Amino acid sequence: LCVRAMIRIKRLRYTPEPLRVEDALRDPYRVKVLRKVIDGCAFRVYGHWVKKGEGQNRAALFENTPRCEVYNLYINSLNR
Repeated sequence: LCVRAMIRIKRLRYTPEPLRVEDALRDPYRVKVLRKVIDGCAFRVYGHWVKKGEGQNRAALFENTPRCEVYNLYINSLNR
């Protein structure tokens, strides 16, 4: 019994905290594991829209707002 308790105490730091459904529904991006699952699913659905190379960044798929320098490059290319 004592050995089992010691093993459980040692593994306690590797055990994730329980996640309440309400917290996941309110802010799913706060939980890292859930965020990775959401991003993975989104990339599987929309990943074909992002080309490799040619100045396109795959991380742009997950940005909430476009970065200023990328946006400015796009605007400058339209004005030429």
